[in-house]
Amino acid sequence: MLAYSLPSQAATLSFGTNGIKFDQTTQIEFTFLVSNNEFQSALKVLLVDTSKNQADLSSAVPLFEETKQSDNGSANDWLGTCGPVAGTTVKKCTTVFKFEAFKTYTLGLFNTIPSPNKPNDPIVFSTNFTGNPADTFAKFSGSNPITGPVKISFEDGSVFPYANDGDFNDFIISAKIVPISPPLAGLMVFGTLAYLKKRRSVRSQSN
Repeated sequence: MLAYSLPSQAATLSFGTNGIKFDQTTQIEFTFLVSNNEFQSALKVLLVDTSKNQADLSSAVPLFEETKQSDNGSANDWLGTCGPVAGTTVKKCTTVFKFEAFKTYTLGLFNTIPSPNKPNDPIVFSTNFTGNPADTFAKFSGSNPITGPVKISFEDGSVFPYANDGDFNDFIISAKIVPISPPLAGLMVFGTLAYLKKRRSVRSQSN
């Protein structure tokens, strides 16, 4: 008797400062929580060029974009919140990104201050490409968004030249898997069973 397995949920191969990677194409829902930094920031997903061990800037896809530096200037440590109301820094609080199977990704925080008198704007990544603890610009509260929400807290690299001050509260989001809907899961199971039945029929006819 032959044994078959039905489609299973994706497994997380990595989700942290060593990169983001899944064994199946996986949709992750990101939620903006808060920001506390002087920059006007944009968080993006980027592919990692594994041959060069660096982010591919040309692949950047925006997740969240601040429309200004904060809700109310320097008040409350440059607090930025989210919501479709006047005064908030981020208007869209949640977004979904589809990660392709076995590709390595990173999150990049692109920072700018709308002033010609400021130094170069830093870009920091959730991946530590050097392995040096001083080059860690993101903290993950967990390593598997499939089992529950993972909080990701960024340093913005504002301490020149692109160092961190260790508070990891400059831009904070959470991430969790988008589960397969019951109807779609049912179709997947039905399709798999139909395929297995047909395959068994073909095998029995050939014997």
